[in-house]
Amino acid sequence: MQGVPFSDLGRMCTASTAYAGAVRFSEFRRAVAAEFGEQYGRALLRDLVIDKIGGRTADQALAAGVPERDVWLALCEAMEVPVERRHGAGLPEPHRR
Repeated sequence: MQGVPFSDLGRMCTASTAYAGAVRFSEFRRAVAAEFGEQYGRALLRDLVIDKIGGRTADQALAAGVPERDVWLALCEAMEVPVERRHGAGLPEPHRR
């Protein structure tokens, strides 16, 4: 989904993709921002073509229904994130007060 702002992509996910692979889209977004930073993370999702997810960008793969966990792990592998830091897929929602 080239050109779709990172913050708007979550609204485009269907109910079936919003929790696919046991990773919610909000968890995916937090993991990307925590690992790569908000701006660089958005650029990676929009621009980096990843073979493991069908030669698509992460945004395109998510829009096509690829589970968030699969996209996260493919992104981590493509960016050579150490295995011990790939746990970000599946972070629980923060408690709100």
